Amino acid sequence: ASAQAMIDNLGADKSIVMIHFDPFEPVRLRAEAAKKLFEANGYKIIEYVQGDPADSTGFASKTVKDFLTKYPKGSIDGVWAGWDATALGAYQATQEAMRTEVVVTGVDGQDFARAEVAKGGNWIATVAQDWKAIAAKEVALILDFFNGTSPAEKVVFVPGALITKDNA
Repeated sequence: ASAQAMIDNLGADKSIVMIHFDPFEPVRLRAEAAKKLFEANGYKIIEYVQGDPADSTGFASKTVKDFLTKYPKGSIDGVWAGWDATALGAYQATQEAMRTEVVVTGVDGQDFARAEVAKGGNWIATVAQDWKAIAAKEVALILDFFNGTSPAEKVVFVPGALITKDNA
């Protein structure tokens, strides 16, 4: 949903940075899906960077500042971040560098992310995880298991809710 929000905002054939984290399976899966969607829409992923969960915001801020120096205005359109703390650092970098033409998206729907998205600036979206639906799905899977039914798929997806300035 966050990748689609970026595509909807920017259009096709853009250049972006992706900050992901492969060792954590949920973030790896969302980055993989986002990358496929971007590529299908003609996006050039000019940097595909492993994030740092130990210092998500600081790492992203420094890294994106470096990219904003490396890629002058007009050569980078967006930063897709695999989680909100990283999106915050990317967003802060765009603000400090006065490069608000570069849009940012995140995932997790944290309160600080919602607050920034609500302002209608260049942090255009986050995705809130639906914890009630996740818990309900898990309980259903456990009950099915105890009744002799295993899930058809090894990985079960529960959609999140896209948060934009309109519903933040």
